[in-house]
Amino acid sequence: MLKNIIYLIISLILLIQFTGCAKNGIHDVKYSGKYKGHSYKGNFRKDRRNGYGVYTWPNGIYYKGSWYRNKRSGKGLQVWTKKNKYGYAYFSGRFSYSKPTGVGIFVNKWGTKYDAHWNGWDISSYYKATATFKDKIIKGKFKGKMPYSMSMPNKVEVEFLKEKSINYKGKRITVPKHSKFIGHVDNYYNPTGHGKLIFSDGKNIYEGNFKKAKTIIHYYTKKYTKQLEQENRDKLYKNQKCKTYSKWVYLGNNCNENNKANGYGKAISLDGNSKFEGDFKNGVFFKGTYISGNTKYIGKFNNYGLNGYCEYYVNNKPIYKGNYTNAKKNGKGICYIKDIPEACEYENNRRIDPIYLYRVELKKLKEEMEEQKAQMKKEQRRLRAEEKRRRRRAEDNSYRRNNSRSHSSSNWGNVLMKSMQQAGDEIIAQKRRNYAQIRKIQQSNDRYKREQKEKRYKSNQRLIYKQNQIKRNYEKNQRIRKERLRLLEEKKQRIQRENKYKLEQLRQQELRKQQIIQRKEKLEQEKQTKRINEKKYLQRLANGTRLAGKRCYGDNYVGGQLPSIRPRVVRCVDVYYSAYCPSNSYSTYDGVLKNMLSNSGGCFGDISKVTRDLGCKAKDYIVKVKEITPCQ
Repeated sequence: MLKNIIYLIISLILLIQFTGCAKNGIHDVKYSGKYKGHSYKGNFRKDRRNGYGVYTWPNGIYYKGSWYRNKRSGKGLQVWTKKNKYGYAYFSGRFSYSKPTGVGIFVNKWGTKYDAHWNGWDISSYYKATATFKDKIIKGKFKGKMPYSMSMPNKVEVEFLKEKSINYKGKRITVPKHSKFIGHVDNYYNPTGHGKLIFSDGKNIYEGNFKKAKTIIHYYTKKYTKQLEQENRDKLYKNQKCKTYSKWVYLGNNCNENNKANGYGKAISLDGNSKFEGDFKNGVFFKGTYISGNTKYIGKFNNYGLNGYCEYYVNNKPIYKGNYTNAKKNGKGICYIKDIPEACEYENNRRIDPIYLYRVELKKLKEEMEEQKAQMKKEQRRLRAEEKRRRRRAEDNSYRRNNSRSHSSSNWGNVLMKSMQQAGDEIIAQKRRNYAQIRKIQQSNDRYKREQKEKRYKSNQRLIYKQNQIKRNYEKNQRIRKERLRLLEEKKQRIQRENKYKLEQLRQQELRKQQIIQRKEKLEQEKQTKRINEKKYLQRLANGTRLAGKRCYGDNYVGGQLPSIRPRVVRCVDVYYSAYCPSNSYSTYDGVLKNMLSNSGGCFGDISKVTRDLGCKAKDYIVKVKEITPCQ
C-alpha cells in the first residue's frame, strides 16, 4: 500500500514538472543562487527566453531586444549605466549568440560615436569605421574592444567641425570648419607627417609634410578653476556699466538713463549658481529664462519674483505650467506627476483642486489603516503572551498542589486528575475569553473598515459628481464656444459673400460700361469709315459721270449715265449739275437729277427738265457735274 502511494506521488510530481510548470508568454523573473541579482522581463517559450525582453545584470548593465533560446539574437540595445565602472555607454545593432555581429553603433562614456562593423565585442579592422567626436569626424580602420576606448589608426580622413590652427611648413594655418585632412595623425588627432588638407570651400588645398603643433596645456584643479571664475566675475561686477540686482553681474550694454539694465541681456550671480537670460526693465528681470542649479523657470517677473504665466522645470522635466502671483503659485495650471500631465489649481502656493485633496485624504486613510493593523497585531501578540503566562502559571500551581499533598493518601490519583481537569478548564475558559476579545477587536476593525469604505465611497461619489459637473460645464462652455465660433464663421462667410457679390456687381457694371463705350466707339468708327467710303465713292462717281442736253417732247432736258463702280457703296444718288451754252457761259442753269439710277434710255431714262432758255440748242449744252449726294 505504501509503495503504491509513493509511486503515485512521484508520477504527480513528474506530470506537474513536464506539463504545467514550463513558462510560456510574458513573465517577470528574478533569479537566485548563481544568478542572484539578475532579472528578466519579457517573453518565454518552453521555459526559455524567446522573443522580446529586457535582461538586467547586478553591475548596472541591461539589454533590451530580441532573444532566441536564452541567447541575445537579432536587433537589440545593450546599455552600460553609470553604476558600472565603464560609465554610461551603449551599443545598438544586431546580436548573434549574445555577441554583436555586423554593422552597429557604439557610444562610449566620453560621447564618442563609432559606426562600424563588429565581430563579437571587437571592432573589425577589415572595414572602415566612422568615429564622431565633439569637434571632428574621423574615418579609418580602428582596433579595440567594447566598452573600452578604441585605438586610433595611423592614416585616417578627418573632418573638422570647428575652426583649428595647424602647422604647415613652419606657418600657422587657420582651418575653417568642415575642412578635411587625409593623412597621418598623432594621438591628439593633429596632422603629423605627409598628408593633404582640403578647405571647406574646395579652393585652398595644402599637400605636404605637416609638423606637430607646439601646444601648451594647463591642467587646473576644479578648485583653482572655480577660483579663477570667481575672480573673473568679481572684476566684471566692479566694471559693469549697467546695474541690476545686488550680487548679480549684468552681461550686456543695454542701459537706460539711470544706468540700469533695460532690454535684452544676460546676467549671472556672483556665486555662479544662478543665471538669467531675457528682457530687463529698469534693472529688474521682466521676461526670460531663470536657471538655478537643476531648476529652470521660463516666464514673466516683477520686483517680487515670478508674476504671470510661467513654466517650472527640474532636470529639464516639466513640473508645473501655470500662473504665478508674486513668486507664489496662484490660479489654474497643469501639474506633471511622473511626467503625466493633469489639471491643477493653487491658492497662495497651496494646491486646492479636488483630485489632489482626494489623493491626500486617501493617503491619510491608508496610513491610519496601516497604523490600525500594526496596533491589532501588537494586541494579538500581547494576548498570546498573556495566555502563555497564564497557562504556565496554572500548570505551576497544579504541580505545587499535587506535590504538597501526601503520597500516602489513598485518593491522590483522583485529586491529581481533578486538579488537572480544573487547570484544563481554566485554560479553555481563558482561551475562550481571548478568542472573544480577538473576535471583538476584529469586529470593531471590520466595522471601522466598512465605515471607512463607505466614507471613501461617498467621497468618491462626491468627487465623481464634481468631476462630471466640471466636465459638463467644460463641455457646455465648449459647445457655446463652438456655437459662437460657428455663428462668427457664418457671419464672416455671409459678409464675404456679400462683399464678393457687390464686387461682382461693380465689376459687371464696369464691364457693361466698357462694352457700351467700345460699341459706341466701334459704331462711330464704322460711321466715319462709311462716310469716308461714301465720300470717295461719290467723288469717283462725280469724276466718271457724263451728262448732256436732250430735246424731248418739245422741251429741253439734261440726262446722262453714271459710271459702273463696284462695289456700290450708295444705291441711290442725287446729281447736281450746271448747264450753259458755249457762246454764253455767263448764263447758266443749275439743276438736279433726283434718284439717278444710271439709266441712259433716251427720253425715258434719268432726265431733268431745263425750265429756262439758255440761247442755244439742247444738244449744244455744256453740262458739268457740281456735286453728287445720296438720295434725300
